[in-house]
Amino acid sequence: MFQIVKDGLMQMDLSLSSFARNLIATTTLTLLSAALMCGSAIGQDAEVPGMKELDRAFDKKINSTSTRDLDEVARLCEQAIKKGLEGEAAEQAKMLAKTAYYEHADQLANRIFSMTGQTDPRWQRMRREALRRLEKTVELDPDMASAYVLMARLNSLPRGDNEEGMDAAQKAIKLIEDDDELLAQAIMAKVALTLAGIKNPDNIDDNIIEDIDRAIKLDPNNEQARFLRSKLLARSGKVTESLADLDAALANSKNANAYKLEANRLITNDQFPESPEMQAAALRYLKKAMELEADPKLLLTQAIVHQVMKNNKEALAAIDEHIKAEPDNMGAYLLRAGLNEEEENYDEAIEDLTKAAEIKPDEWSIYTNRIRLHELNEDLDAAIADCKTVLEKSPDEAKFTFQYTLAVLYQRNERPLAAAKVVTETLKDYEDGVWENERDLVGFQMAMRRLQLLRLRAGAYLNSGEHKKAIDDYESAVDVTEVIYDLQQQISPRMQLKMEEDEAGILNNLAWALATSTFDELRNGDRAIKLAEKAAEISDYKEAYILSTLASAYAEVGDFEQAIHWSEKAVKRNQEEMEEIEANDEIDEELKAAQLKNSAEQLESLKKELASYENGKPWRELQTSDEKIDGEDEEEETKDSDNKDAGGDSDDEDDREAEDDEAKQKMKEKSDSNQDKEDAGGKKDDATEKMSEQDVEESEKKDKNEDEQGENEEQNESDDESDSEK
Repeated sequence: MFQIVKDGLMQMDLSLSSFARNLIATTTLTLLSAALMCGSAIGQDAEVPGMKELDRAFDKKINSTSTRDLDEVARLCEQAIKKGLEGEAAEQAKMLAKTAYYEHADQLANRIFSMTGQTDPRWQRMRREALRRLEKTVELDPDMASAYVLMARLNSLPRGDNEEGMDAAQKAIKLIEDDDELLAQAIMAKVALTLAGIKNPDNIDDNIIEDIDRAIKLDPNNEQARFLRSKLLARSGKVTESLADLDAALANSKNANAYKLEANRLITNDQFPESPEMQAAALRYLKKAMELEADPKLLLTQAIVHQVMKNNKEALAAIDEHIKAEPDNMGAYLLRAGLNEEEENYDEAIEDLTKAAEIKPDEWSIYTNRIRLHELNEDLDAAIADCKTVLEKSPDEAKFTFQYTLAVLYQRNERPLAAAKVVTETLKDYEDGVWENERDLVGFQMAMRRLQLLRLRAGAYLNSGEHKKAIDDYESAVDVTEVIYDLQQQISPRMQLKMEEDEAGILNNLAWALATSTFDELRNGDRAIKLAEKAAEISDYKEAYILSTLASAYAEVGDFEQAIHWSEKAVKRNQEEMEEIEANDEIDEELKAAQLKNSAEQLESLKKELASYENGKPWRELQTSDEKIDGEDEEEETKDSDNKDAGGDSDDEDDREAEDDEAKQKMKEKSDSNQDKEDAGGKKDDATEKMSEQDVEESEKKDKNEDEQGENEEQNESDDESDSEK
C-alpha cells in the first residue's frame, strides 16, 4: 500500500511550495520592518542583553545563501533569548528562529519529495534533520499549522512514525480555518498516513475516498489527491473517472518524467490490454513527454502500445524511426522481429534477428528465436544450423534443451539417423540410474529427461527401420516411467496428471510396435493387448489413436470380433473429436483448419484399419526413409561401409543400397498429438505406405527369394553393423 502513497507524493511538487515560500517571505519582511523600527530605539542602548546576537541574526538572514546560514540564524536567535532578550525584541527573535528552522526543513523536504528517479540513499537522514527542525518550529510556535502538515507528510513515507504523523495531521486540520489549499494538504497527509498502515488494498474504506473527495473539492489543483483518487478508481475498474483525474493532475505539468511515469504505469496495468481508453491515454502521455524532452527510447514504448492496439503498421513505423536515431539498439531489432513475426513477415523478422546477432553475437537467446522463425518459414536446414550455433554459445544448463531441439529438428527434416545420433550422445549424461545420487527435484528432472530422450530416439529408430532398437527404447521408457512416479510423489502429487498422459503415450507406442511390426520375431499380440488396455484405461478410453492400437493388438492374436469393436469405437471417437474442434470458438480459424485436416487424415487411416479387420486381416505398416547424411554423419557411414566390405561383402555399394531401401521396413509411431507436435512438429511421414497382411506376405516372400541368392553372410553381421549400413 506504500506504493500508492509514494506514487501520490512523488508525482507532485510536495514541498509546501507557494504557501511555504509566501509564509517565509512575509515573515521575513515583517521581521525586517520591525528590526528597522526597533533598531534606532534599541540601538541607543547597546548594552541590552542579546541585541548584538539578534542584529547578527538579521544580517545573516538577509544574506543567507545556504541551509547552513539558516541554522546559524536560528542559533543566534536562541543565543539572544538565552542572554536575556525581552519584550518585542524577544518575540522577533523567536519569529526569526522559527522561520529559519521551517525554511531549512522545507528545503530538505523539497529534496526528498522531488526524488522521482534515483532515490538519494541519504533521504532518511535528511528526513530526520527536517523533522528535528520542525519540532523546534512548533516549540517556538505551537499554532503553526503548516509545520504540522509537513511533519505529517514526512512521517507518511517508509519507516516513518505513523502515530506522530497522524497526530500532526489532526492538529493541522484543527488549526486551519480559512486556507482551503493548506487544509487540503493536511487532509491528504492524513490519507497518506492511513494508506501507509493498510497492507491489503481491498481494505480501503469509504472514509478514505471521502477525504480525498473533500481535498479535491477544497483544492481542485491538488495533484496528490488527483493522483491517489485516479489510482483507487482504476483499481475499482472505473477507468474513465480514473483517467479524468490523471489528466487533471498532469494538466499543468512541465515534467517529461511525470508523463513517462504515468504512461508506463498504464502500460503495466492488468486492464491495459483490454482498455482502449488506457491505450489512448498512454499514447497521449508519451507524445507529451516527447514534446517536453526528445527521447528516442519513447518511440519503442509507443511501438509497444501500438502493438497492443493491433496497430502493427504504426508500431513498425515507430521502431523504424527509433532505429534511425539509435541503429545499434539490439532491443529495437528484437521488438521489430516480433512484430514482423506477427505479420508473418518471417524473412524480415529473420533479418532483424540477424542484425541483432551482429550487434551482440554471443547472445544465444537471439538464435533460439531465429530457430523458431526458421521453423515457421519452413526452412529446417537453417533452423538446424542455428541450433548447432546455440549449442556452441549456450550455457551448460541450457545444453539439454538445445540438444533435444536439434534432434527434433532432424526428425522433422526426415533425418532420423541424425536425430538418433544426437539423442544417443545426449543420453551419455542421463544414463540409467543417474538420478539415484541426486536430490529429489534434481533426480526427478534427470529421470524426466531420460524419458524424453528415450521416447524421441525410439521414434527416430522406427523412422529408420530399426524396430528392435525402437522397442528396446520404449521398454526402457516404461521402466523409467515407474521410477518417475516414485520420484514425483516425493515432490508434488500435482504432477500426476501430466505423468499419466506421458505414460499413456509411451504404452500406446510400444503396444503399436508389438502389434503391427512387419518383423515376425518382434510381434507379441498378448503383451500388446495388455499395454494398450492400460493406455486406454489411463486415457479414460477417450483417445481415438489408443483405441485404434487396442484394435490392432486384438487383430494380431486373431480376435477380429474385438478388433472390429475397438476399431469402430476409434472411428466414432475420431468423429466426435472433429465435432469438438469445429465447435471450439476459442481457437483461431487457421489452427482449427489444421487440426481438422489432421483429424480427417487420421479418420481415413482408421477406416482403412477397420476394413482390414472386417476382412480378417491384421494391420501392418511399411515405411521407408531416404535420409541424406552429410558432414560428420557421412564420415561415420563411410567408415561402417568400409568395415563391411572388409568382412567379405561381394556386392557393389549401389546394388546393396538398393536392396536395403527395398527391404527396409519402417513403422509409424502412433503417439498423442502433444508428442507429435513436440517430437516431429505434427508432420506425417509422406513415405508411409500402409499394407495389409497379404501385401506383407508378398514382400516377405520376395525377401526370402533374395536371401536364397547368396546374401547369407548378411544375417551373421552384428546388429550394430547392420544398423550403420542401413
